[in-house]
Amino acid sequence: MVAIGLLEDRVKKAELHVQTEDQTMTRYSFREFVLHSDTGFLTRHGTDVPMQPQVLEVLKYLITHRTRIVSKDELVDALWDGRVVSDAVLNTRIRDVRRILGDDGKTKR
Repeated sequence: MVAIGLLEDRVKKAELHVQTEDQTMTRYSFREFVLHSDTGFLTRHGTDVPMQPQVLEVLKYLITHRTRIVSKDELVDALWDGRVVSDAVLNTRIRDVRRILGDDGKTKR
């Protein structure tokens, strides 16, 4: 199982849904971050946080499924369309998400 505890306690339950003419925009606020799921940007204190597209997709998937544990197989199926992905690739993406969020995996915030 992919450990997503780093997000469970950090994502505020409140989501802001803003209806526009053609789409619904969702922002997830947690700690000093805001994930703009409609535009695919993560900001920290209002400044864009650069990251690889796959890392952003992992973060978005884990946040949108934050109320439960996401299995490795589910993550691979959802983001890699069932292609064979090594554990190293998946572990690297999770490590990158943690690094971007300032999570060392040890300290509970």
